[in-house]
Amino acid sequence: MGKIEDLDLTSINPETGETTFSIKVKGESEMPFWKHDLSIKAAIKLLSTVNVKDFETQKELELHTKLMNELREIVDYADGL
Repeated sequence: MGKIEDLDLTSINPETGETTFSIKVKGESEMPFWKHDLSIKAAIKLLSTVNVKDFETQKELELHTKLMNELREIVDYADGL
């Protein structure tokens, strides 16, 4: 599978409160046209930064559950289920 050489995440500026979240993925793909392998690798790396305890701290467990259910549906769709 392709290899991600760089994954750059940008988020909120605490001084201005401006919300900026961007993801930049750089790497080699084994699927040069579609690059689906890099998309999946990027999703895995991005999801590895999520911690359910942060949702608990913010009293947003319901949001976590909703998003995880949506993620499961998308994974099932991508997997052809």
